[in-house]
Amino acid sequence: MSIQTLHDLAELSQASYADLSLGQLDSEAQKNKLADDADILTAQSDNLASRYSVALATYNEPNSSFSATVFKNSASGELTLAIRGSGGADWITTNPDIYSHGD
Repeated sequence: MSIQTLHDLAELSQASYADLSLGQLDSEAQKNKLADDADILTAQSDNLASRYSVALATYNEPNSSFSATVFKNSASGELTLAIRGSGGADWITTNPDIYSHGD
């Protein structure tokens, strides 16, 4: 796996923290979500938008804080499933087995 591929996957992983809607990433609304939810800078979001679109809008499971987004590479058509990590103040109460036993 190339360093560029690892970079792209890490970038999509970070973008998955934003609550994105279906379609292009170059709209102001999508860029604001990337900035506010995922801490992605404008230059990064412009670069990301030139290479990817959202193929399946962000799915959020509120009880577990699971979130996933499917991105589509504009050049190749390749789909990437990006899953964000668990988060939020209630992580321990929603994941007691992982917290107490690590499994």
